[in-house]
Amino acid sequence: MSLNLPLHILQHRFKANPDFYTEQAEAQLAFHSSIQNPTRTPMESDAAASGAVTSNASPSHTNSALLSTLELPDLGGQSMNDWPDLANNDPYNFDFDASASTMPFEPLIAPFMPGSHGFVDLDPMLLDMLPGASNHNVPELSAGLLQGLHDRYFDLFHSIMPLICRSRFEAEISEMSPSIEVQSLSFAIAVLGSFSVPELRCYVDRCYEQCRTLLDLCERQDTGESLASINTLQALALLTLYEFKQPNFARAWMTLGRAIRLAKMIGLDQVDSPPNSTMTAPWDQRPRLSPPSCPVIAEERRRTFWVLYVFDSLSTTHLHAPSALEMPAFIRLPSPSDSLDEVTNSTFAMPSMQQIEAGVSAEVTVSSFAGTLIMVSLYRRCIDHTMSQMNHPHAFWETHYSIDKAINHYRGNLLSHHVNGDFSDDPRSLPLRMNLAAVEITLHETALIKVQTDKLPGVLATEAITKCIAAATDIAMAVQLGQRLTGKKLEVFKNHDRFLVWPMTMAIQTCSRVLDLRGNVDVAPCIDNLRVLAAAMNELVSPKHIRPGLLEKIDAWVAAVEGGADGE
Repeated sequence: MSLNLPLHILQHRFKANPDFYTEQAEAQLAFHSSIQNPTRTPMESDAAASGAVTSNASPSHTNSALLSTLELPDLGGQSMNDWPDLANNDPYNFDFDASASTMPFEPLIAPFMPGSHGFVDLDPMLLDMLPGASNHNVPELSAGLLQGLHDRYFDLFHSIMPLICRSRFEAEISEMSPSIEVQSLSFAIAVLGSFSVPELRCYVDRCYEQCRTLLDLCERQDTGESLASINTLQALALLTLYEFKQPNFARAWMTLGRAIRLAKMIGLDQVDSPPNSTMTAPWDQRPRLSPPSCPVIAEERRRTFWVLYVFDSLSTTHLHAPSALEMPAFIRLPSPSDSLDEVTNSTFAMPSMQQIEAGVSAEVTVSSFAGTLIMVSLYRRCIDHTMSQMNHPHAFWETHYSIDKAINHYRGNLLSHHVNGDFSDDPRSLPLRMNLAAVEITLHETALIKVQTDKLPGVLATEAITKCIAAATDIAMAVQLGQRLTGKKLEVFKNHDRFLVWPMTMAIQTCSRVLDLRGNVDVAPCIDNLRVLAAAMNELVSPKHIRPGLLEKIDAWVAAVEGGADGE
């Protein structure tokens, strides 16, 4: 059956056979699944991963963002000969949008229970409240298509946000009368599953609207029982991820705020707190999560909280607003296991972030998801350090070198297997590596501002510039490694989309400023980095997530430098 027929033929066949579009959609899913893991010989696999990547290699692929670019304070017109002015009146006018994070994977093979059709029936009174599809030519989701969209989600997006226990979800959705909240999660999963297949994006609006309606029903329940459910929180988290991929950031921020308020209300941030610390007053009638019945449930709650924490870091830096979630005192980091079902009573208890920072648990193995939390924690420290200088300028350099030491420590120990090496082919570790390098740029550009405002010795500026260039080069190298991925690994890397924009724009910002130094600094690496990053953004990042005119500016900067060199 052809998958690319003209529209009038498709419409005619749909009228003659209402199942025609459903068959087309299921065929598209099968086709995309078949090309995710093309058969390759060991020799081909080795060849694809061989050879160190340098910033001089030709570009072809990459993706998008984690945290929003730091808004630099006004320097009151002061300047420094060795570094272009970093004030708000920067001639490059960088005011980049961005967003954030990375994480682990491994779908569980847990088929639907016998007799289940995978698509649950709603109460007749609820059916009247569900909105129709925005496009009336789009048929209802069949059982096979919905399950295919679920499979698609767990194949791709679970590696970015490993927060759902698949076996638990499938058991609950397969019950005779599944709850409203698990149905809302089912549609949220389908939103991302259909969004990942261009030919099936016509189903996104239907799934999105039905998920939204079911979440509203959860809130309108008199008892509030549907609110005290991990499914409700996870549905909101998945909708937030989908909305981060859209141009309207305000919508994602509002959905995230809804999820964070709900998480606090039901006590998700107390998952690992001592029993006596979670006591509530007798008159407190808020719905609360029941105590976790097993290690898997506790781990699922931890991961759901941490996903909200990462998203909160993204949104607050994007909007330059205070964070809604502070670093919890007791919640442990996610376990290294990709599969939630592998968590047992004997699983090693991970330390909390405070214990990691204090060096109490230096020998643990962390997943890329846990590594993302460490990176976000470092970023928050950088932002707090920068903002504190406005009101409390003392102890700047002590704090600066403390953060720099922490970055080097994590890079050489806990995160070494994620962020070091020229042969990595892990689509989850590469974005982590890029964002950690962007944190370094943030830290050292803050130091450059300090040098500029206080007219400090040039050696401090030289040190900061050198570290900024090295971090930008590391981002370009990681981008190239991502470009060389194939099959499902490449798809997973691409689906980080907006979570790669921030590091790439930070690298572009640094390299463009170095070009103005010319005689003082070797600009050749920066030109190579700009070419790699511009080609990657142009090919893999949606135009709606790239600042208008940015790619043209890069071409102009490179041409100006090369033209000047030719003139000499």
